[in-house]
Amino acid sequence: RVPLIDDALVPVYGQTRVNPEFHKTDDVYHMWTFSKDNPDLQLPEDLADHLRLVPWHPHSSDVVLYNTSKASGVAHVLDKVGLKPENVLFFGDGPNDLEMFDYVGLKIAMGNAVPELKDKADFVTKSVEEDGILYALEELGLVEKELHFPQLDLDNHEGPLATIKTNQGDLKVKLFPEQAPKTVANFIALAKDGYYDGVIFHRIIPDFMVQGGDPTATGMGGESIYGESFEDEFSEELYNLRGALSMANAGPNTNGSQFFIVQNKNFPYSAKELKRGGWPEAIADAYLAGGTPHLDRRHTVFGQLADQASFEVLDKIAAVETGAQDKPLEAVTIETIEVED
Repeated sequence: RVPLIDDALVPVYGQTRVNPEFHKTDDVYHMWTFSKDNPDLQLPEDLADHLRLVPWHPHSSDVVLYNTSKASGVAHVLDKVGLKPENVLFFGDGPNDLEMFDYVGLKIAMGNAVPELKDKADFVTKSVEEDGILYALEELGLVEKELHFPQLDLDNHEGPLATIKTNQGDLKVKLFPEQAPKTVANFIALAKDGYYDGVIFHRIIPDFMVQGGDPTATGMGGESIYGESFEDEFSEELYNLRGALSMANAGPNTNGSQFFIVQNKNFPYSAKELKRGGWPEAIADAYLAGGTPHLDRRHTVFGQLADQASFEVLDKIAAVETGAQDKPLEAVTIETIEVED
């Protein structure tokens, strides 16, 4: 095995069997060059009259006949089946895909594609390792998106765990960075910086939610790590179920540092009503245990209480006596928030 060749091929094809004698018994349909100085590589004169090199990797090029390319190959197929180039969706990542991008109708660059390919793309997806092809097809509506509901399967969720330590007990919360990356990053950074230490839950409404995260305790303060309000991150996989950790806001895309935890356990709807309204069946059934579906797609959900002890603390906090503007008469204080990444 040659490390320089493995560097090019293994990320794409994995570890494959090497057979130096293959050409003696089988037809060869595809040839590559491999060279440390690949951009400067030139074919001998007698070959250069018939062949050309098309780079696809810093150390490798395709060897193709003049007047042929990936695009010409696809053109022959389209002619055979009676389709046009605008009917073609093409995924590419390397310089050898540039000719195809000039030919096809819908151009999708992989997340690890070279910059010049991304510049030509209609859509840039994730990398191969991140299932970029499936992601693009789902985002473009070409296949039905497969949804996972981490709130309903916390035991198998591997995201960060935040422990909100209060003077009433601990609230353990699983966080969902895949569905709400910017929101989770903001919460974790503020927590690790001690921003929430000593901050109270300034608004508590039983059978609804408990709200905190504002150092001014007025409901008007707090700021994000981004120095300004940041955008909502609504996910089809997260909902304001009982125990959901959501961002408080003053309207669309006004997230800062304030958050609330849904406490409502007296659900006023039927699962059938929610299903008719477009909620996924599994989520509609889960709402029977409580929650606030009217807040879905209005407030970013980014976490979920992780154990029964935390729900008991939540209900204890919701039961405290409150006064004007639903503020507790005796402070319910966040002592600190610890995060296990």
